[in-house]
Amino acid sequence: MKKLSMSLLTSAAIFASGTPSGNCAEVGVVIGVPPPPPKLEGAPVVPAIGYVWRPGYWRWEENRYVWIAGAFIVPPQPRAVWVPGHWTPVGGGWVWAAGYWRR
Repeated sequence: MKKLSMSLLTSAAIFASGTPSGNCAEVGVVIGVPPPPPKLEGAPVVPAIGYVWRPGYWRWEENRYVWIAGAFIVPPQPRAVWVPGHWTPVGGGWVWAAGYWRR
């Protein structure tokens, strides 16, 4: 019965799509449960000049959403801009589009 309920939560739909950074393919699973609204987080003090805030997000783990707290990250290049990940509705469910650096 547990396997049946899991199959209702996550569809068997797996897809490949191009990523913003190039030719790599990204594999995703369509989740049948919408993500909760984002949590409001206050960014702590910037640890050093050049760090960028990556906001928190909901990640799907096994059979539930888990909050991943925001964090400061270092850009790969001085003018790179962080584009946050987001959940996108697809085929009656939800798919995670990972964040990436726009150069």
